[in-house]
Amino acid sequence: MSNNNNISSQKKKKCRSVDDDENIVNGGTYMKSNKSKSELKMEIENYMDRVMETPIPFSNTNVYDGCPEIKKKINDFLKRDGVTKASFCRVIGNVNNNSLSRFQKKRQQDGCGIVAYPLAYKFFEKMRIMENKSKTKKRLQNEADHQNGFSLTSPSIGRPPTTLNSIALSRYY
Repeated sequence: MSNNNNISSQKKKKCRSVDDDENIVNGGTYMKSNKSKSELKMEIENYMDRVMETPIPFSNTNVYDGCPEIKKKINDFLKRDGVTKASFCRVIGNVNNNSLSRFQKKRQQDGCGIVAYPLAYKFFEKMRIMENKSKTKKRLQNEADHQNGFSLTSPSIGRPPTTLNSIALSRYY
């Protein structure tokens, strides 16, 4: 029985730490960090700030990942140690938490008119560039299929994001 307790206490946590390479174990599996909450919070906020400071080598404002891909990326990112929904909303452009929640509840491309969609896309695009990762096959296929990017017009309302949202978007494009 003590053997089982020893094994469970050494279990690997399936989540992502910021960029602490010494915590990496086997392709994306990380050991539980011994850092305090405040240290993790500071580390992840510094990481997110570095992501947002990453220049995009082109001035393209098109969105080439669909809502389902962005929702998956958001959910995976929120599983990282030290990441909170509030800190993520703040770093992508002071997006209201309700806006992000509404976006995550939408199905397929129904959330394309919500301001969190293009701002989150831009964050993950900058993160991809900062980490020197290549575009996924799905992303390349989307670029071929949607040369002008995905629509940012809400299908239920039939209009693009509000003027206030457009102002928020303009800060990050």
